Amino acid sequence: MKKPNKLKVGSILVSGPLLEGEYFHRSVILILDYDNKGTMGIVLNKVLEVDINQVVPSLSCKPFLMNSGGPIAENRIFFLHNIPGVISDSQEIGHGVYWGGQEDDIKKYFSDLSFDEQRMKAYIGYTGWDVGQLEEEIKQGSWTVLNGCSDLFFYLNPDEMWVKMVEKLDKKFHLWLRFPKDSMMN
Repeated sequence: MKKPNKLKVGSILVSGPLLEGEYFHRSVILILDYDNKGTMGIVLNKVLEVDINQVVPSLSCKPFLMNSGGPIAENRIFFLHNIPGVISDSQEIGHGVYWGGQEDDIKKYFSDLSFDEQRMKAYIGYTGWDVGQLEEEIKQGSWTVLNGCSDLFFYLNPDEMWVKMVEKLDKKFHLWLRFPKDSMMN
């Protein structure tokens, strides 16, 4: 039997097929912080029908849809990108994924109408767990941990991301792909 992946900054959480709720049903989460105070992550695959220009009036860029990062601090915007040379003061999460950076650099990036939408993602809010809470949810089967592919989300369609990440898990998890999207329709 394969040893389970260790939870760490840069890990991907893949929700079990029976986990319900607006934020967590068939969700893929990138862990941004993991320490003795708890865990912080961003839901990667929940697109909002909200343009960044509506949320940040000081921006003037081509249409760019925001994502829901989770139910905490929905008044804050978080940026994930793979352009550290363009966005200074970013924190590396792993595998070429960076979090945050200088606000002026982010605005400058968006002001270039030819910016690459696959290199920067914007999220409203985040998700979090108290110390030990996430580990308990993993033991209960609500989540499984995937390491080494945190950069893939830049290039995956959010609607297909959960399926693609389940396919990267150990074969025993592939049964999840047979579960209906709506567990009430079984």
